[in-house]
Amino acid sequence: RLVKTFLLQRDDRVWNASDEFGLYYHISLPFIAVGAISCLISTVKSLKTRRYHGGVLILIWLILGGVLGCLIDGNVNRLNILHFPLIICAVVGIQSVCKWVNKRINWFGKAIATAYALCFLLFVGFYFTEYQNLIAPQFNRGLEEAVEFAKDVADKEEIIHVSDWISYPKILFYDEMEPDVFRSTVEWRWKKHPYMMINAAGRYVFETIDEYDQSGVYIMVRDRMSDEIPDGSEME
Repeated sequence: RLVKTFLLQRDDRVWNASDEFGLYYHISLPFIAVGAISCLISTVKSLKTRRYHGGVLILIWLILGGVLGCLIDGNVNRLNILHFPLIICAVVGIQSVCKWVNKRINWFGKAIATAYALCFLLFVGFYFTEYQNLIAPQFNRGLEEAVEFAKDVADKEEIIHVSDWISYPKILFYDEMEPDVFRSTVEWRWKKHPYMMINAAGRYVFETIDEYDQSGVYIMVRDRMSDEIPDGSEME
């Protein structure tokens, strides 16, 4: 998984990296490889001459980060130890390639700089346009409107069912539930768990929703909804 994450430069979590640009831009991958090899060569020379070289530290950093990365099953946020040495390897790789190629093609360094500038501009354009539509569902865009709608259509004391895929603090925030009401009505699910969850608070019940009652009021994530929605149900 570690190798796949950094070869593909993504961990299938759109909020960490996009398929289009990856973690460090996809064009950086060959430079990272060249930089790592350069650090390895520098380390071998350093051992032979017994003179310290900065590449030794980067190589040790990469090895230790790789070992720790193999011990966990996490996303790129849990692999922060590897980001800095990989970026440094990319820089070292670009420097090494430019030093070798510029002897034959003196404009190669400018071409690399232009390529990265183009990647940056494309990323900025993507980030402020298409990316918003990709990332918004992951953070429950429209939840505030959904809570207001549910409160409007539900009777005063009627239970509102909320999907487990929605974080309960967001419901509390948009509902503006009073702290005293929360404390007196909350039903804890995993009270001693580091990620404390609840079964219910106030008029809201948090549950895995597999079946629907046509007369009930539900707040769900569209991508996680069952296809078996009763006829005559109203969706907003």
